[in-house]
Amino acid sequence: MPFVGTLEDRSAIRELLETYADAVMRSDTADWAGTWSDDNAEWHIAGHPSLSEVRGKLDIVEVWWARMQQIAWIRFESSVGSIVIQGDFATVRSYASEAFGIGGETRRAFGRYDDELVREEAGWRFRVRRLTTIARD
Repeated sequence: MPFVGTLEDRSAIRELLETYADAVMRSDTADWAGTWSDDNAEWHIAGHPSLSEVRGKLDIVEVWWARMQQIAWIRFESSVGSIVIQGDFATVRSYASEAFGIGGETRRAFGRYDDELVREEAGWRFRVRRLTTIARD
């Protein structure tokens, strides 16, 4: 079953994904950083050597900020495929569609995130995000 857990928790996780996407589109580092766990965060982006494994929230935010400096504009949309909650831990599968301007060109990418979330005092946060690119131009 792709959706397990209380409606309240599933809604909060969807809001986390929406906050992440909104922060990306606004290039808002503070809001984007706020979606990550302070404890043992990991970001994995398959096919990107410099991003294949970034550990620690501070390093994750630094790498993201540097990448965003290269992008003139971005449209980032996310849709949820699965949310499975077990206590204070959740696994989430979502799909991202991006279009962005870089180097005077418009590029597009579509990928799947396989995430591990933890419930912290402030709410649900990403502990691990794994992005697999499905298609890009």
